[in-house]
Amino acid sequence: MRVLNVRGWGAVAAITIMLAALVASTIAAAHHPLAPAGVAASGSLSDELDRCRLLGVDAEKDAVCQATWRRLRDHFFGLDRTGARP
Repeated sequence: MRVLNVRGWGAVAAITIMLAALVASTIAAAHHPLAPAGVAASGSLSDELDRCRLLGVDAEKDAVCQATWRRLRDHFFGLDRTGARP
């Protein structure tokens, strides 16, 4: 008596390959985290974001962190300093 036929072994192989790809991509992403577009170019913004991340909950009350988040949000939405689209 056979437990799995050819189709069953094919499904097992496909699931195994997909799980291996998932694990490999997770490991690769952990070693090479992606930076948001535009942040890597300006080291100061990146440094400020790192500082705010280290502050944790206290960053909500920090004026520098609020300004940094505002700059990042405006850059993301394509707004200039006045809030209008260029």
